[in-house]
Amino acid sequence: MKYNAKKCIAIIFIGVLLVFGLLTSGKVFFNILLDKPAVLTFDEIDSLFNDDVFLKEGLINYNGGVRNILQQRIIRDADASNMIIKAGDGSLTSFMWEYDTKPRAQSVIALRDFLAKQDIPLLYIQAPYKVIEGYTQLPTGITDYSNADTDLFLSVLDEGVVDYIDLRQEAVADKLEPKEMFFRTDHHWSTKTAFWAFTKVANLMADNYGFEFNKDYLNLDQFTVSSYPQSFLGSEGRRVGRFYAGLDDYDFIAPNFATDISVNIYKENGEVRSQEGDFTEAITFAPLMDMTAAPSTNHYACYFGGDYPSVIIKNHNLHNGKILIVKDSFSLPFVAFLSTVTEEINMIDLRYFTKESLTDYIDEYQPDMVMILYNPSSLSGQQMFAFGV
Repeated sequence: MKYNAKKCIAIIFIGVLLVFGLLTSGKVFFNILLDKPAVLTFDEIDSLFNDDVFLKEGLINYNGGVRNILQQRIIRDADASNMIIKAGDGSLTSFMWEYDTKPRAQSVIALRDFLAKQDIPLLYIQAPYKVIEGYTQLPTGITDYSNADTDLFLSVLDEGVVDYIDLRQEAVADKLEPKEMFFRTDHHWSTKTAFWAFTKVANLMADNYGFEFNKDYLNLDQFTVSSYPQSFLGSEGRRVGRFYAGLDDYDFIAPNFATDISVNIYKENGEVRSQEGDFTEAITFAPLMDMTAAPSTNHYACYFGGDYPSVIIKNHNLHNGKILIVKDSFSLPFVAFLSTVTEEINMIDLRYFTKESLTDYIDEYQPDMVMILYNPSSLSGQQMFAFGV
């Protein structure tokens, strides 16, 4: 009887795998026929099968729910860099390895020297990491080097006399609540933290770099905050499901004052998406603004719609110069708010901007100022510092 029971269990298990395999294959082949791609590589086919697993979201949710019941605080992945960790406050995060960030800082110094020859100022903006010193409690055995890596990087900028603002220290000075600085289920800062960062940098622009604008526009009272409770499952939450750490509230912030903005988004394939109108019409990507959509919708990227090689934003109500910002994804809401007090901003993402060097592009574009806004995880990638100098 024991043998028969084990045999039945094995047959049922194989049957379930077979059903899921057939249904997944059917979804993949249907989507291929629908899209009719010219040629698919093995990696692209592998990605399609991973993305189209039958009932994938439900399986992830229930797997995460079981792990939550078992109080597992470390969710391992075949790729260690994708490991998900539940911090002491219940939020999800990852961790950074120890890197020698000196060469990255030296690249910034070289860029500063290149810009100085053209009398263009450079400001480096250090965004915080979700592992907050003195607050975040990681599971036993997990060591995060994000703050140590960042401290080393900024110490080299100090030696090179590069202008920078360390938003980690500014957050401590302004007594921001650590638990509110980031989404619980996403690695990005919250919309309100991005707005706070915008006010810190905008004040520097006015005080140190000669930009003129109405400083009343730095007050959150001049903006509408639309709150959507339990509407967002962030990038880390999507890996482990909504039953592991719950859902996030999402705040969308837009100005109350009149705006006239145009945006050109330059994609990797050469296409250009243009939007214009007031702040919401020009800046946001409507599909990601649908708060009735599934929580797994990436609402964080509703500002501009995601990361692209280049995005040029023009505020037709201002005439105070143009800024080129070298960015990672932390810049999306930040730049949206900064566009309300700046005539023109050009966002460059070096992960996708590959057709010419940054320095060649700067020679053509001739900005009045260059900024770099990176969170500590960007310090690990040489590509983010391939400035062409």
